[in-house]
Amino acid sequence: MKIKIKSQLMVMLILSFILLNVEFMNMDDVSNTYVITTYANSFQKANLDVLSIDTVSEVKTGLVAKDEASKKKAEEEKQKAMEAAKNSYVSYYPEDDVGTATNLELASEIIAYAKQFVGNPYVYGGNSLTNGTDCSGFTSLIFANYGISLPRTANSQAYVGKYVNPNNRQIGDLVLYGYDGYVSHAAIYIGDNQVVHALNSNVGIVITDYNIMPVITVRRVL
Repeated sequence: MKIKIKSQLMVMLILSFILLNVEFMNMDDVSNTYVITTYANSFQKANLDVLSIDTVSEVKTGLVAKDEASKKKAEEEKQKAMEAAKNSYVSYYPEDDVGTATNLELASEIIAYAKQFVGNPYVYGGNSLTNGTDCSGFTSLIFANYGISLPRTANSQAYVGKYVNPNNRQIGDLVLYGYDGYVSHAAIYIGDNQVVHALNSNVGIVITDYNIMPVITVRRVL
């Protein structure tokens, strides 16, 4: 009888020990799970942070590369323009150069002379102020009358004389217009926000508003 009780007690003790260990193990599992989850979240967050930094870095690197490519392309275009100017026997000046003072007396004479031809026809490739000329033909013929030689095309005229900030334009300045950075039209600034030029075959030589189309550059040749 005593042996039986002792056996039962031993079984109960063993069962209690096993149950206790199970509970402790469960607690450890919960704790471990919590720790592992926390670590996983931290690890994920750290990776996200790194990813964000890498992404920003890549974007910045891309922007810098793009900016460098733009600068390189602009420099190449500048070199081409300088070479073109040299081949056309004209002077090229950097766009950040300052303009020289204008000979206002001569500029007034040139403007008065140019206005005489308003109403005359526009002829592409023409070289007559009375029978017809195009935009660059008009400007070159007007200035030639005063001993100032200009190249024949509008694009070449964009490199003569001195660069002038468009906001500092004065009478007698050459105004070169165009689109997408390409010069396609030439005119003479006459003051009061107006220019005189051979515009097109529909209207001929006219006086219009200075802002008739996008201004590419302003050159001072007086």
